[in-house]
Amino acid sequence: KRILEMDKELKIFIKVWVSAMISVSYCYYLSTRIKTGVLRSLSIIPVCALFFVLPLFSSSKIFVSVTAFCLPGLANLKLILFAFDQGPLYPLPTNLTRFICFTCLPIKLQQNPKSQNLFPKWIFGIKVATYGVLLKVYCNNHNLPR
Repeated sequence: KRILEMDKELKIFIKVWVSAMISVSYCYYLSTRIKTGVLRSLSIIPVCALFFVLPLFSSSKIFVSVTAFCLPGLANLKLILFAFDQGPLYPLPTNLTRFICFTCLPIKLQQNPKSQNLFPKWIFGIKVATYGVLLKVYCNNHNLPR
């Protein structure tokens, strides 16, 4: 029964994010052909309204929190700034994939990339192992004492 609920929640999560990607694609293709300012912001307002509603479709706390942080929290602010040619989406990223990532995820384009400090590969291994342990604990939290 619990697996079926999680399967249903995962399907809803995927539908929500596919809807978000389609909406951001609309902003990329249509809004760039509209003059900057009020007209572009009017074309983006329905997407912003949709982003406030999308997290409410799920009942899983983790999916709601991730979606609520990324869509109404980040994407709306970035799209509103984009309507006036400001913020991290200006200048327009070169392709749609970058536009979607920069809009929906908490990443920022570096204008002048500095020399990157490369972490040793074992740190990545520790992060993956930690994530695996946390995921295992989350999936089996019904076995933990209250």
